[in-house]
Amino acid sequence: MNIENNDNNQTNKHIIPVKIGNVSYNLSTNESDDYIKGIAKYINSKMDELSSIYSTLNKNSTLFLLVSALNIADDLFKQRQLFNKNNKLIEELENKLKDLKALCNSKENSIKYLEDKVKDITKQKDNALSKLEELNRIIDDKNTIINDKDSIILKLENELNSKPDYDITSSLEEKDEAIAMLEKSLEEKDLIIDNLKDNLNETTMKLSNIPDIEELQLEKDIKILELEEEIEKLKSELENK
Repeated sequence: MNIENNDNNQTNKHIIPVKIGNVSYNLSTNESDDYIKGIAKYINSKMDELSSIYSTLNKNSTLFLLVSALNIADDLFKQRQLFNKNNKLIEELENKLKDLKALCNSKENSIKYLEDKVKDITKQKDNALSKLEELNRIIDDKNTIINDKDSIILKLENELNSKPDYDITSSLEEKDEAIAMLEKSLEEKDLIIDNLKDNLNETTMKLSNIPDIEELQLEKDIKILELEEEIEKLKSELENK
């Protein structure tokens, strides 16, 4: 801001006439009329205020003008102190906001990790249930084969008993062949069952070392609650300031 008294009537300046106290001035400045007149109004109001306090002083006296200048300077310094204090407060709040954003990102990453963990555990449990169902199905097939084996053996024995002139050697060979096929099928089923049991045991052991889904969900909810509390705390600080 550049304000000068225009006693020399310089024509290259923007001239604004104002009255301060009982004295008129022509001021040259690059500021707007409203701004300069606002300053003059403030100075006059300050002088009127001091005139009511120091009634014995002449408004145009040097002492009165000095007191006015000191009071105006006092207002200016207090406003600067308030401005600096507010700037410091704003900086502190910006730092807190930055910390809160970092905390939000950290919490969000933790929540995403827990959500992925829950999905992974759920998938492993579903796979374990699927393997268990397959194991039960194969065990049922094995039991069916055992029943078929017993049924075939019984059928062959009945045929031998009911036909005295029956070719025993051929019949026994067929019986042995059928039994061998059934036993081979049973061995294959047993091998599949053993593999499934091993896989199921391995999966069960892995699941036993992983926290329960309810515990992970509780941990996730706690982190979300902590994040909401931090946000509410910052909102409260902003409102109180």
